[in-house]
Amino acid sequence: MRSTPILVALVAAGLAASPARADDTLTVTVLDGPAGASTVPAPPAVAVPSGACETLFDAAAANDPALACPSWAAPDGDWGPEVAMAGGDTLRFAFAEPVGEVRVAMTTGAPRGLRTPASTCSPNGKDCTPPSMEFRNVNRIEPTVATGTVDGLVWTVAVPNPIPIGTGGQMPLSVIARATPGGPPRSYALTGQLPRWDRPPSTGCATGFYNPGQANYSCYAIPHGGPPPIPASFASLERTARLCGRRLTVRGQTNSGGALRLTVSHGRLRARLRRTVTGAGRLTLRVRLSKRLARRLRARHSARVALSLTPGGNVPAAAQRRVRVRRSC
Repeated sequence: MRSTPILVALVAAGLAASPARADDTLTVTVLDGPAGASTVPAPPAVAVPSGACETLFDAAAANDPALACPSWAAPDGDWGPEVAMAGGDTLRFAFAEPVGEVRVAMTTGAPRGLRTPASTCSPNGKDCTPPSMEFRNVNRIEPTVATGTVDGLVWTVAVPNPIPIGTGGQMPLSVIARATPGGPPRSYALTGQLPRWDRPPSTGCATGFYNPGQANYSCYAIPHGGPPPIPASFASLERTARLCGRRLTVRGQTNSGGALRLTVSHGRLRARLRRTVTGAGRLTLRVRLSKRLARRLRARHSARVALSLTPGGNVPAAAQRRVRVRRSC
């Protein structure tokens, strides 16, 4: 019974001597760049340390597990909170406690060992597809030392402009912070995503920003930061066009308005039409041809027609086909 006060005193002394655990939470927000402004920004991504890695998860680590810190997930694994961005944006890393150094990298997330299909050849043995090749991950943000404020609480990194969008899918975003340069590391795992939406698509139609001049308008209910949607704009052409004198009538359809360009050609002879379409619906386009092109179409009964429609600020829709030309007035 007499030892109890001594034990309590020792425990109390030990608790008093051990330092309190610092708040190591990381909050990541995206500052809109020249690609476009978000009217309803995505909520910040909040992460806690996933390990104590000394090295970032870059393309070399994504391709070779021997070069990756064991705490990092596989390139196609679970990389935590999503950070949706566009080319030219700025990533803002805010810490609850001051840090002295922050490094950042982002790579593509193709699974290790993923390969293209094996080579196949046509029956004549001459036309063959390329041999099977392994997909190699590449850096989207090269390993970078972030720029910090004087108090060490906020650090920023610029997203490359433009940022390639061909790979798609998630992009492992790794962050390493140290309280002092050269001190023990704290590593954070996040998921980079393209595009950045001007508002959550799950609430209705939204514009996804990829790079300045590259955007996509979608009415599909995709969670914020999800994969690039199927383009919402499309255009189509009917198989038959009608020729009356030197005037060719082409019909088609589109589901959005915008700047329209139509080109009718046969060999090197061409005729073009430009107009503005106010909304979705059927199209009836009348193109005035040169005398030579009209004679050519009357003789050959066919033409190559190309149609492009560019909604304001969005990815163009396009259609092209060879149409039959019928004489009809």
